[in-house]
Amino acid sequence: MLLLLVTAVLFVLRLTGPNNLMDNDQERPASYVLDIVNHGHWICQKDYSGYITSKPPLYTWLAATFTFILGKGTISLFTLYLPCFFSVLGTALILFWGGKRFMGWKVAALGAFFFVISPMGMKQIALARTDPLFSFTITLAAFTGYYAWKDGKWWMWIAFWLAAAASGLTKGPLGLLLASGGFLSFFLNRMASLKQPPFSWNILSGIFLYLTLVGGWFLLAYLNEGQSVYNKIIKSELLNHAVGSDYGWVGSGLLKTPAYLLTRFLPWSIPGIWGCIMVFRNPSNNLETRRFEHFLVCWILVGCVVLGMATHQRGDLILPLIPPLSLLSAKVLLAYIPAKLKENPILFLRTLVIFCAAGLSLILFYNRVIFSKQTVTFESRAIEKAASNIKEAGFDLDTLHHYQSPFTLQFYLNTMSTELSEDDLADFLSSTKPGILSVSNLDEFKKILGDNPPPYRVIYKWYLDEKPFLHLIANDAWSNTTSTLTTHTRKFNSATLYKD
Repeated sequence: MLLLLVTAVLFVLRLTGPNNLMDNDQERPASYVLDIVNHGHWICQKDYSGYITSKPPLYTWLAATFTFILGKGTISLFTLYLPCFFSVLGTALILFWGGKRFMGWKVAALGAFFFVISPMGMKQIALARTDPLFSFTITLAAFTGYYAWKDGKWWMWIAFWLAAAASGLTKGPLGLLLASGGFLSFFLNRMASLKQPPFSWNILSGIFLYLTLVGGWFLLAYLNEGQSVYNKIIKSELLNHAVGSDYGWVGSGLLKTPAYLLTRFLPWSIPGIWGCIMVFRNPSNNLETRRFEHFLVCWILVGCVVLGMATHQRGDLILPLIPPLSLLSAKVLLAYIPAKLKENPILFLRTLVIFCAAGLSLILFYNRVIFSKQTVTFESRAIEKAASNIKEAGFDLDTLHHYQSPFTLQFYLNTMSTELSEDDLADFLSSTKPGILSVSNLDEFKKILGDNPPPYRVIYKWYLDEKPFLHLIANDAWSNTTSTLTTHTRKFNSATLYKD
């Protein structure tokens, strides 16, 4: 119950604070969701540039479903981030319920709270990308796989393959590889002469289920969109990110990945890394605990190697390695808690409450004082206000087009249309069909049109700190249908943007 409460409070803090929808490439996944909401493209979505999705659609499906059910077809940050909330909560619950059997409920509880009350927990609970859901599905697959290996029950292997299929439908086959990394502890256990259950053919019980679900979606997408699905998802995203020369040479991330793991999960990463070392220097006397710790360490090490070998590197990619590191960190730090607090469950729970309150207070301070000063939060808020102005003006959104303007504008208008290309601009302005166009950089827009552009009129200007950031342009056909042509101007100031 406390874990649910803390995670919910963290989610509310992020939702009610400044947002950064325009950062971390969150606009593109948001456009996939709106493609389903507005156009019903459930199998394969396209973004605001007209390109097909770069990832499998499980996160998109969940966000679109929440938008239909809770938003009644209108997207919001709440429905967009709700899959992230459940992913963080689900991962924390797995750490607690799955870890307490082998490491004790105190270590498991502490590890779950470390996962939530951390820089990465704060980020991923409101991150419109596949990373939080990917981390959850890998954690689910890893724990179900370990329990299946330990207990030898075929139906648990089916649960493992279902969880692996969920990771495959989130971000591709990499999830199965990362979730299976801990199984290499089999050889580590043999080297340490530890008794362990043997692997049996039951491990393959659900492999056809995995192939059917993941391969079935890919086949449907291929039938729907053709060769572009293979080119984008397999060649560009999977192969190019893994070994493509566009991002550097293979293995260049073998130092970056551990560095990301160390810096992005501070302060818990430091005792977590020490915990990995202590697994070998001071192994547990409990054989089950020792085998489980070997599994966690192999999960981390294999993940570092797999992610490090890829040429494409990004800090958020290490999210699937945070859960096992959280448990090992908790074990190290629990040893430093006074015995009086550890031995009394009530006092220990009170200590957890104080820890969570302090952690949430720090997150609140960071969110409102430091994070709120970032330029991208002002820009996101200004675009939200511009969308409100467009709605209040009563413009027909069916006539609204876009050219190199932030997709965040469409997000707040709940629309989804493909951006016009440079070649489309002249045709749009000279069209006999009334239309309006959102443009960010008016000077660049004028250069593209040349010396003799078709007639148009700027009907709305928005400024942020005296700098223009968005314009609304009407073509001649639209101007001819309007009796009064007044240019409206709205100026926003960063200092008061979140107070208006």
